[in-house]
Amino acid sequence: FEPGQSCSLAALAEHMRAGLPDYMVPSAFVVLESFPLTANGTVDRKALPAPENILLRDEHVAPSTETEKTLCRIWQEVLGLEELGITDNFFSLGGDSMRVVQLVHAAAKVDMHFSAQDVFRHQTVGGLAQHLQTYVTDRGKKGDAAPLALLGKISDYLADCPSEIEDVYPATQMQSLMIEKHIEGVKYGGVYAPQQLFSFSDPEFNPEALAISLTFLMQKHPILRTTFSYCEDSRQYLQFVHRDVELPLEKFDLTSKNQDEHKAFLNDFIVEDAKRPYTFDGKGLMVRYRLFKVSNSDWKFLISTHHAIDDGWGFVSFINEMFECYERVKTGDKLQLQHAAVNVFKERVALEVEASQSKAKQEFWRGQHEQAETMPRVTFGREPLVYCSKRLVIDSPLFSKLKSFAQAYNKQLKTLFLFSYYKALSALLKQNLITIDVVTSGRSERLSDPVHALGLFWNFVPMHCAMGKEELLPALELLQTKLIDVESNGNALFPLNSIRDRSAYACFNYVQFHHSKMGDKNHKRNHVNVEYASDKFHHAIDFFTSVNVDGSKAISEVNYWDGLIDVRKIDLLMELYIEALENLVDLADVFVADKLGIMD
Repeated sequence: FEPGQSCSLAALAEHMRAGLPDYMVPSAFVVLESFPLTANGTVDRKALPAPENILLRDEHVAPSTETEKTLCRIWQEVLGLEELGITDNFFSLGGDSMRVVQLVHAAAKVDMHFSAQDVFRHQTVGGLAQHLQTYVTDRGKKGDAAPLALLGKISDYLADCPSEIEDVYPATQMQSLMIEKHIEGVKYGGVYAPQQLFSFSDPEFNPEALAISLTFLMQKHPILRTTFSYCEDSRQYLQFVHRDVELPLEKFDLTSKNQDEHKAFLNDFIVEDAKRPYTFDGKGLMVRYRLFKVSNSDWKFLISTHHAIDDGWGFVSFINEMFECYERVKTGDKLQLQHAAVNVFKERVALEVEASQSKAKQEFWRGQHEQAETMPRVTFGREPLVYCSKRLVIDSPLFSKLKSFAQAYNKQLKTLFLFSYYKALSALLKQNLITIDVVTSGRSERLSDPVHALGLFWNFVPMHCAMGKEELLPALELLQTKLIDVESNGNALFPLNSIRDRSAYACFNYVQFHHSKMGDKNHKRNHVNVEYASDKFHHAIDFFTSVNVDGSKAISEVNYWDGLIDVRKIDLLMELYIEALENLVDLADVFVADKLGIMD
């Protein structure tokens, strides 16, 4: 740089990124005619003006090439933004692993091919476009698709199965874990057995149209026709896909009951349903539907599933599809069944088998495990346990400041929430090294349809983080790097059987509701509302953070087993969590050249 030459701030930042880690790249620049000096001739830091906290993305850099324009259009569609520039960071704008997969598939539709790992490495439109000019990802190369051939030996079991069985393959380690914990905690009611109650306030509600829609979806999605059974020969759970199943729908008429009576009936029914265990004998389905008629214009619909066939993304996809089908049938349309060429969840099983045979992934996890300290184990014993929940809403101004901080320092919101949770747990447990099971999507770009497929693609990834006196920005960078390492290299698919003896004490789940047509709990769609939802994990503490559809607020919810954890500790945990978040935003206006410390 020479005096008198013009230089854009974006170009200056891009030049610095080429030789510096992200956390060392300034988030704001102040232009001065000259530096104020002390009497000794050194820079008078106290006389320096404070930065105006103008984020680099405020200087919009429009796309210029056709590649940049196409990428910007796809990014805007996936991220739900009206405008972005080629220097904007994908993850600081709200991107996450699922949106990366959506991005890859959306680009492929316009014959632009790159991998998820390309996005993790080149996080701006400008960087990715430049990468694509010099390197074209061959997504059709051998080994890119899910290796279904690895399931060949298991498919031999199909020859011994009744003709009603369409397919058979192993359960994933995550499915097996949830089945085992469900059996272990059955007396506590509904461990890994989520329930959701919808209300229809519609005088034109058509129960037959709903039944037709559910039948159609049962035929379309193999996972809804799947049962499980333990195989002694192979010493693992197998899952069996049935060709035809009877719709598991029960109907109840509550019109003779008054308001208090039908509410009491529903409450008791939901509690008893949670206590009713699922069976793993190769016959019992993992889903139950119940329809309650309260009046001619008021209906309740309860969906109960076992988590072995369901994750959060897939459930919302199912709900969206169910209501779309219902509306079509209600208006006279006929649903046409087109069988998918492949079973997408079977691909997920094959990817896990492949991961279990990878020496690189074994080395990755071996290095992770060496960092772990012994954590309190969670076991269901004879003590009375009640699953409880506490919730807090993070809205303006705190949430706005968190988003600004994320954009300024190119950090995912997920990283900020997870880091603050680590800090809070470390203070609560008085332990520096904390292990948390972080929920990852498991929806690889190598799946034929990762966005719309149903099934348990989730995985619990044990992540270890040391909470000491490190500087804040390097600590955040390290945590985000860990998250990216897990998601970008397929390490999240590594089977849990190698780490089953390292059961984590706590869990963290982060969801950004960017694909939900239902919206948040108070948003009604076509006379439909969510009245009740329950989802019990086996960890002592489950921490669930979500960002609502319009991105205006975040909701953090702590679920815990009262009997293992005292409620006073949960209250303290939430106080420490908010304190950690506030400490982050308090530092957002501090000039990046200063050394930043974390919470004492």
